[in-house]
Amino acid sequence: MYNFTTEANCIGIDVNMFFTEDGSSTFAEENLLKRTCGACVVKSECLDYALNHAVMGWWGGTSELQRKRLRQKLGITAEPLFLSYG
Repeated sequence: MYNFTTEANCIGIDVNMFFTEDGSSTFAEENLLKRTCGACVVKSECLDYALNHAVMGWWGGTSELQRKRLRQKLGITAEPLFLSYG
């Protein structure tokens, strides 16, 4: 179980900055995201979560494209996310 979100540097930052509208790997605030994640004490946990789960957006200092390449290099298959409602 992952429990890193309470210590993350991104708490309180507009979540829209971590996603792109068209699913591209070009983020309008990429420099801010890099600085935020670069100084984060839970960056490695965040990246591990993102590598092992099929999440979209900016996680652990990486874009979706960067994580795709890392998964291929490391032989990781991301688990699909299942949302539960109710």
